[in-house]
Amino acid sequence: MIYGAIYKIVTGFMSFWYKFWFGAKISGLENIPQEGGCIVCGNHISNHDAVFVASYFPRRCTFLAKKELFIPVIRGILKKVGAIPVKRGATDVGAIKASIRALKDEKPLVLFPQGTRLKKLEFDDFKNGAPFLAIKCNVPIIPVGICGKFKFRSGIKLKFGSPIHPQDYNYDSNEVSTVLYKTIESMVNDG
Repeated sequence: MIYGAIYKIVTGFMSFWYKFWFGAKISGLENIPQEGGCIVCGNHISNHDAVFVASYFPRRCTFLAKKELFIPVIRGILKKVGAIPVKRGATDVGAIKASIRALKDEKPLVLFPQGTRLKKLEFDDFKNGAPFLAIKCNVPIIPVGICGKFKFRSGIKLKFGSPIHPQDYNYDSNEVSTVLYKTIESMVNDG
């Protein structure tokens, strides 16, 4: 319960700070489902990305985060605020099971399909985890585009796109992945 309050306080403060310091501009909030599980999936350009997305997402999120962040000092806090550790570069069955549980519990799950921060968006860097989870749990993917740089008053943009429903693509993982990539690419390139 206390961690839910901490989550709200931190994201509330950060949403104010992102607008004040970076001149953040947010669009597409109407595309976010009010209930049910969903995967929130976008490009990954900075350490700010997960907090930036969570600060404007109107529901409490669960996150996939690299296992290296879970050092003893903050491991408990990360887990309490909804972070799921994932071992990068391998199939992490524990992270997959925890992600499926979160989605079945109707929680939004934030992940970045590139798996690491990259300056340029390339289809070859996209991992297939989001489409796999969306199909397995029959939940929509909310594409996210982060445009610009986290610099003082830069006007960085956060765009939430229309939901991508796996059933619209016959539950074809490759097709869902392609549509997701093209949607994020379009949002990022449109600035």
